[in-house]
Amino acid sequence: MKKWIIGTAVVLLLVFAVYRWGMSYAADRIVDQIADEMLPPAEIEKLKNDPDVKKAIEENFTPEEVKQIYAGQPAGGKSPASTPAAGIASPGAKPSGTAAPAASAAKVMDKDEALSLLMKKFSLAEIKGLAQKAADGLTDAEKTELQNTINARLTPEELERLKVTALLELMKRDMQ
Repeated sequence: MKKWIIGTAVVLLLVFAVYRWGMSYAADRIVDQIADEMLPPAEIEKLKNDPDVKKAIEENFTPEEVKQIYAGQPAGGKSPASTPAAGIASPGAKPSGTAAPAASAAKVMDKDEALSLLMKKFSLAEIKGLAQKAADGLTDAEKTELQNTINARLTPEELERLKVTALLELMKRDMQ
């Protein structure tokens, strides 16, 4: 009987560990996808110059890394023309062309919080489908459909927080 209890406990611990690893892996993939596909260089620069985002960058990076980030090179070292999302209008952009206020950006999410938010708003199948579409490349019609889907499910504040999270994760990836 004791062996059964110990065996069950070990199996439950393994299941929990695999679950946590899987969620972390999924969060990494989703944040990378958002960063690569949904943040055009103009949006990246606009976010980097926002005072709340600057504060978040200073809290998450060393002073040397902050200097490198603001040295004028875009995140990822990509030129605007080489970024897949170049020319895509930001889904949360206001008609006047200004981004949503970044007051909510002070509450920077980590990848797990971002994944949790997305899992509340979208089913796993929808997330996989959106990621697959973005990975295969998007036509103009698909870009519009994706923007409409995201705008319908996320508030401007949630979208802004996701963008800031994606930006910080993109910068962390580029610093490695």
